[in-house]
Amino acid sequence: RDPMARLGLAKEIADVKAALEADGSYLGMSDVQLRRYAEQLAEKEKLLAQLAQVQDLRPAPPGPAATFDRTSLPSVLQHMLEYEAVPYESTKALRALGSLAYKDAGEVADSHKTMAQLLRLLQLHPCENALQLAAMKTLCHLAFSKEIARQTLSHDFIDVLMAARLAPEGSLTAEVRMSADEATARIIAAEATPGTAKRSPSTALMHIFRTEAEAREERPEELVDVDYLSECFIASAPSESASTAQAAAAGWLCLMVDMASQLTLSPGLRTAAVLMGTHCRSLQVQMQGVEVMVTFAAGRRGPEMVAEAGGVKQVELALALEEDAALQTSCLSFLVDVLDWPLAVQKQCEVDYARVVAMTKDAMRRHLDVVSFQVAALSGLAK
Repeated sequence: RDPMARLGLAKEIADVKAALEADGSYLGMSDVQLRRYAEQLAEKEKLLAQLAQVQDLRPAPPGPAATFDRTSLPSVLQHMLEYEAVPYESTKALRALGSLAYKDAGEVADSHKTMAQLLRLLQLHPCENALQLAAMKTLCHLAFSKEIARQTLSHDFIDVLMAARLAPEGSLTAEVRMSADEATARIIAAEATPGTAKRSPSTALMHIFRTEAEAREERPEELVDVDYLSECFIASAPSESASTAQAAAAGWLCLMVDMASQLTLSPGLRTAAVLMGTHCRSLQVQMQGVEVMVTFAAGRRGPEMVAEAGGVKQVELALALEEDAALQTSCLSFLVDVLDWPLAVQKQCEVDYARVVAMTKDAMRRHLDVVSFQVAALSGLAK
C-alpha cells in the first residue's frame, strides 16, 4: 500500500543482486547467507505486490454481520476477508484465529491466504487497539513454533511488529506493545536456538536493529550505524538470573558468535562473562560462552580483551562441569592456548593452573572412552 516502501525494497533487492554478482557482501552477509536473504526479499516483494493489487478496503456485505464457525479455519478466514473494513468484526475473527493458532499453529501458518490477510488487517488498521492486540496474540501463539518463527514470521511480520513497538505514545496500549515484544522475542529466540542447522539469525535481528535505528534517526545519511546496532545488541542481553532465562542467555551468546564479524561486539565480552557466571550450572550457557571467548581471542587484540573481561577465569570455572566431555575438551583446549599469550596478559588472567591440572587428571579418569578429550588433555599436560 506504500509505494515508497516498495521502491525501497526494490532498491535493496538491486543492491543485494549486485553484491551477489560481484561475489561481494551486503550488511555483513555473503555467499549462502546472502542468497538466502535475496530469496527472502523476493518473497516479501511478492507479498507486497499481492497486497497492492487491492488498494481500498473491501466493502462489507450489506445487512447484519454474518456469523461464523470459530473452530473452522476456512470460516474464520472468510469472515476476515468479508469484513476487513469493519474493525469490530475483524477483531472477532482474529480472536478466533488466535485460538486456532494456539491449538494448531501449523494449520494456520500453512494457510498462505490466512497469513496474508492477517498481515493485511494489521496494516489496514494500525491504530485499532483491540484488533492489534488480537493479531499480536495470534503471532505470539504462532511464534511458539520455532520453525514457523524462523521461516515465516521473521521475514514477513517484522515490519508490523516493529511498527507496534515503535508506535507514537498513546496510539497503542501497553498491552499491544507487550505482545509485540513477546512475539519479537520468540522470533529471535527461535533463530538463536543453539544447534539449529543452517540458521541465519542475524537476518531478522539486523532488520529489527535497522528499523530501530531509522526510527530514532541515528545517522540518517547511513542505512546502518554499526556502532549503534552493536550497542543495541549488547543492551539486549538477558539480565535475569532465574533458570528459565538460561535458554535466552545461551541464545544471546550464540548470536554474539554469529555476528562477531558484522558488529563491534568486543565491549560485550564482559556481559558474556557475567552471563557465564550467572548461569554457571547451565551446560548450554557455558558451551556458548566458551565459544564466544574462543572466537574473540582469535582477533588481533583478542587475548587482551578477553583477559580484561574476565573471560579466561570463567572458562576455567566452566571446566568444573564434569559431566560433559565436549565442554571440558573446549575449555581445556582454550586454556592451553592461553599459554601462548603474552606473559603480561597471562598474568592478568589469574588462571590457577594447579587446579586446572588436577581437574584435567580427574576428567581423564572420568572420560576414558572419549578420545578427543584424552588427546586434548595429554597435549595440555605436556605443554
